[in-house]
Parts: sequence; structure tokens; C-alpha cells
Amino acid sequence: MSFNLSFRPFFAGVAASSALILSAAAAGDAAITVTITDIETPEGFMMIAIFDEAGWEGESLEAVRLPVSGDSFTTTLALPSPGQYGLKVFHDVDGNGKLNSNMIGIPTEPFGFSNNAPPRFGPPSFADAAFAVDENGAKQTISLK
Repeated sequence: MSFNLSFRPFFAGVAASSALILSAAAAGDAAITVTITDIETPEGFMMIAIFDEAGWEGESLEAVRLPVSGDSFTTTLALPSPGQYGLKVFHDVDGNGKLNSNMIGIPTEPFGFSNNAPPRFGPPSFADAAFAVDENGAKQTISLK
């Protein structure tokens, strides 16, 4: 999932691994509660991918594809273990499993990152998007752009 001035390769691993559905976290497991806001079109699917630092520019650890039916939603996802993670999300409005983009690779579908880290000529660094998850879990609210 390299990123060369185009968002398409950046999100390719999210769409490719979206068949991996994360289970709801069981009590005592490391987990992340993710709230996605600013959903303008209540249709299609939200693609959420979880990364560690080693995979930030490569393949996600896990990914989930959830139906969208409102202007926001919250879900809790199991994580492999406590640690540092980053999230990349996009709203697959048309449900085609891909992040649509214009001719120069800029996304035409809403997207976001953990910590609401802003993209600057590409995705944010892992350091900007990283958050800590301990045995009590963590929460992230991501506003789509």
C-alpha cells in the first residue's frame, strides 16, 4: 500500500482486506471503539483498516466493511493486543469496494484517519495518526473529509 501522490494505492489494502471482518471485542480483549462522524450520504459501506507502524504504508492488520445508514455510527473492534495503532477509513458510497478518485488520484469519496490527522500531499505519517491501546481499550472519533 505505497503512496505516491495518489490516494488510490494508499487505500488499496483497505479494500483488498475488507473481507476480513473483525469481531466485536470480548471483555478483557484489547479493543478500539471507533465513531465515524460527518457522513453526508447514508448509504454504501464504511471501510475501516487497522495498522501498526510496520504496516502503515503496507497491508492492514485487519479491516472491516460496515454498512452505512446514518450520519454517524460507532463500532467496537477487537485488536490483536495492546499497543500503538493507526486507523485509515473511507466511505465507499457507491459500494464498489474501491476508493474512487479523480484523474490525478485525489479521493472523490470521503476518508479520514485516526487522530483526525490531516493528509498533506498524501496520507499522514504513522506518528501523526498513532494512538495507544491498553488492556482497557481506546476510543477514536474520526470526522470524514
